[in-house]
Amino acid sequence: MKPLYLVVLCFAAALWLGIGCDDQSNDIPQSVLDQQARQAAIEKTLPKIPTTQELVTGPRTVMPLGPLPMTMRVPTSWKVEVTSGASLLRGHTPSGEITIQLTSRPSLKKPEFDALIKAAKKEQAEKPQSILKADVRPLGNVQVYERQAVGDPAPYTVYDSNLKEHTTTEQLFKWTISVLAPHGEGLQRYELNFVGLTKSQYDQDKEFLQGMLDTLHYGLTGASTGSPPPTTLP
Repeated sequence: MKPLYLVVLCFAAALWLGIGCDDQSNDIPQSVLDQQARQAAIEKTLPKIPTTQELVTGPRTVMPLGPLPMTMRVPTSWKVEVTSGASLLRGHTPSGEITIQLTSRPSLKKPEFDALIKAAKKEQAEKPQSILKADVRPLGNVQVYERQAVGDPAPYTVYDSNLKEHTTTEQLFKWTISVLAPHGEGLQRYELNFVGLTKSQYDQDKEFLQGMLDTLHYGLTGASTGSPPPTTLP
């Protein structure tokens, strides 16, 4: 017959183990487990975010830029989407995501275009700290007008990978590239406008972005075959 203290000790140990198991099973509420399962299911449906190496050295494709008669060589993960009637070129960069609005503007008479450039040059001379670039360059029978401007520091809302909201202070970087092609007696204007780009993101991604813009082509020849289109914008 076992001594009484051994019986008591075994009973206490069994009771403690049972309680311990029960406590462990109740550590995480079922609602949290359900939320984790839902989040995992959502993440499986999301497109994979490319690595910096994949973006910089990975394969690229010649993509038609939606409503514009132009193409650009971009990483294969980039897409042209139509949202609320707006055509947007979207994709990841080494530091985040970029959205470029693609717009066909009303045509301009040459005197109107000359006045626009004159005003832009005057503004740049008066505000060199905020108007960084207002350049016009000819290329074949088209012209390229590029404007870069920096806004004042202001509160800016961003979201992390868990969609949690954070407010920081940023300067918006307004970057617009217009291609003006002969159209009757005027010039048809096609515009690429960076949406929501900040100065800090521009500073991090400018080489990557400029490298893409250097492949911008006027004309759709070669969009599907990869052969060189007729005009390459500098």
